[in-house]
Amino acid sequence: ATTAAAAAAATCGGVWEHQPVDPAVLDRLNDTTLRAVVEAGECPFGTLLPFSITWPTPPEGLEGVVAPNSALRVLCVLYGFMLPAVGMYIVVDFVVRRGTRQLAVLLYVILSGLLNKVLKLTIEQGRPGHSLEMRDDEGLLYGSCAATCGMPSGHSTFAVGLAVVLFIDVARRVDATVPSEVTFKWLAPFANTSKVTRSELQTYCLFWGVILLPTPMSRVVLADHTPGQAAWGSILGLVTGWVWAVGSRWVL
Repeated sequence: ATTAAAAAAATCGGVWEHQPVDPAVLDRLNDTTLRAVVEAGECPFGTLLPFSITWPTPPEGLEGVVAPNSALRVLCVLYGFMLPAVGMYIVVDFVVRRGTRQLAVLLYVILSGLLNKVLKLTIEQGRPGHSLEMRDDEGLLYGSCAATCGMPSGHSTFAVGLAVVLFIDVARRVDATVPSEVTFKWLAPFANTSKVTRSELQTYCLFWGVILLPTPMSRVVLADHTPGQAAWGSILGLVTGWVWAVGSRWVL
């Protein structure tokens, strides 16, 4: 698995990852600072953070060459870290409650993550800007610092798939005969109750929709994925989430 991952990184990583850098790549870089950064093996788009998230602050001297940071992109970075936090909550929730609902969502996250990883290693499609080919409307370079392959987007698969699993689970427990009363305890995934009111359903879906569903777009805005990678990741999450939510009823 390590050998496969290394081979994929060699294929999907940015040109600055391949040392020494191909002279043909350096020849087409007009800016001397950009050339120096790439030759030094540094990502020109910013800093790579955990979970394949790019902090989009380019190295000093690349102002006017690489797209700068912005408030929107900072928000997208926060959304990128929101999913690992949700994943940690899912693990803790399972350890504490040990219910079949908690087991179902934990297994889904693990299995869908493995499937996403296999697809990335199989397709081997680089992330935006890995060849320094992406430019915005102002002609500034932008892209991802992640060296791993990008098709399909793992964040998108996780977010959309988990949303589908959560929404289907809570929709099954709606009881129109129960008086509507909005209580924030229903924001926790897989609450230990068999009945949910319509108001609680709306609050639950709104909360988790805001947490999860903007993720694919945030990955595109941050340039850690192309629109196609985010779209296919979302489709994978939609399909696997629905299959798991329906199928797990007969297994767990």
